[in-house]
Amino acid sequence: MAYENSALGEDVLSSPVSSRFDKVVGLNMEGEWLAVDNAMDAARMLADAWPDRSGPSYKRALTACRAYLDHGGSPIAARAAFSVAVMELGLPFRVFDDMMAFMDFQVEVMIEEDIRRSAV
Repeated sequence: MAYENSALGEDVLSSPVSSRFDKVVGLNMEGEWLAVDNAMDAARMLADAWPDRSGPSYKRALTACRAYLDHGGSPIAARAAFSVAVMELGLPFRVFDDMMAFMDFQVEVMIEEDIRRSAV
């Protein structure tokens, strides 16, 4: 996930901290399943592409992701805060053990969509 001219600022974008989450958050935004597996992508999505920035969970998630990137805080807290922000928006989401599990899920979704289309 790449966001040019991110609102995060250069200090966070150049963070030396490994920003990997322990799990992958899959969310459906505007009909497309996206995988977020690190704090950098989560923070960029929150700063640059989040549809509603007024909720308290949004602010907590952005703060948790930035803290993790700035100071090497808890990846579990950052992922959990991001997941709660997704829930606050009411977006469909799932947490996966790894990227392969997310990709398997995406394939299942595509097959189901193809079956629905062919049945019409």
